[in-house]
Order: sequence, then structure tokens, then C-alpha cells
Amino acid sequence: MSGADLALSDEFGYSALDPRLSLVPSSLKNHFIMESLVPPKWKYQFDPDEQYFAVTGVYLSDWTVSANDKPIMARQFSACSIYDGTVCSNINNFYKPAAPELILTGMYKINGDNILSFGVNTGYNSQKLSVSPSFLIGGAMRFYTSEKKDSHFIVEGNYWFGSNVTHRPCYDAYDRQYYCSNLSAWSDFQYDHHPESYNIKLWYEKLF
Repeated sequence: MSGADLALSDEFGYSALDPRLSLVPSSLKNHFIMESLVPPKWKYQFDPDEQYFAVTGVYLSDWTVSANDKPIMARQFSACSIYDGTVCSNINNFYKPAAPELILTGMYKINGDNILSFGVNTGYNSQKLSVSPSFLIGGAMRFYTSEKKDSHFIVEGNYWFGSNVTHRPCYDAYDRQYYCSNLSAWSDFQYDHHPESYNIKLWYEKLF
């Protein structure tokens, strides 16, 4: 294939969907087949409006905690105090999940120019950290820009709903609360209770 491919991505917010951080694919661009690329001998077999479901990504782990489609924490065997590196504690069981976290994404091709995307994250549930399930909904539309169908724009957007994050404190011998992962004072620990993941992308492709 010869040609030029220009991708313009507008990422909103600190937690917007980012392919470099996502644990599963988040773009539908490659599922749009430009009709001018289909060889003449195959055109009688090619149906641009064929409808189908497809799984686009699967991720399963009990060692990485994720919110929506991105990791937020790795499960640790032990933690040492940020105040005194000689003070350490085994915290593995604190973050061991009741079940592995599953992220599953897929798509439904409505026709040659429209695709619906969907997904689910089953969430994470451990003694000191929980992430509620979340759901992905999105889609993409393709617009040809020439009668020869050798150039097109693709507009796509995705949004995750859910993923409420809850950390719970550990306690020392004096019943003082602290953050388990680095043994810091609980009052100093801050985190994002509801990470958001979403994006809007505009793609342009032209064959020469």
C-alpha cells in the first residue's frame, strides 16, 4: 500500500484514553477498509456492508489494578516506609483480589461506514483497594472524500462509565491510619476517586 496516513487526535483531560497507556486497543480506524484497495478479482466477494461482531481486546490479571482501560497500581509483595526505608511490611494479601480483573472490548460493524464499540472491565476487589466495574461505549463513522473512494475521514469517540476507586487504610500498633502501599500517613494520601477515560479522534487517509 502506498499513500499517506495522517492521524489527528484530540485528547481531553489528564485521564483521557491514550493508546500508549491502554491495556487494550482503543481505535477502530484499521477496521475500515477503503474500497479502492480491494483488487478487481476480489470485488465480487467483497461486501463493504457486511455486518459482524468481533472481539478487539482481552486482558486478564490479578497483579495489576486497572481503572477503565489503564493500570493505576501494581500489586506489591511488600512496602517500605517513605519516612524510614528500614521499616517494611508484607502487604501482598492486602491487595490480593477476590478474582482476576478482566477487560474485554469488542465492536459491531453496522455497515461499511459505521462501527459501534463496546467493552467491560469487571473491576477489582481486595481488602485495601476496590475498583467498581466499568463499561465502554463508543463508535466511529467514515466519510469518503472522493468518488474513487481512495480517501476518507474517520471520526471516532469512546467513553468509559464507572470505575469508582476506593482505597482503605492500614493501621499500626497505635491504631493510627496509614496508606498501605508506602506506609505514609493516611492524611497525606490523595487519589482520584473516579478516573475518567474518553477520547475523540479524527483520522484522514489518502492513497496515491
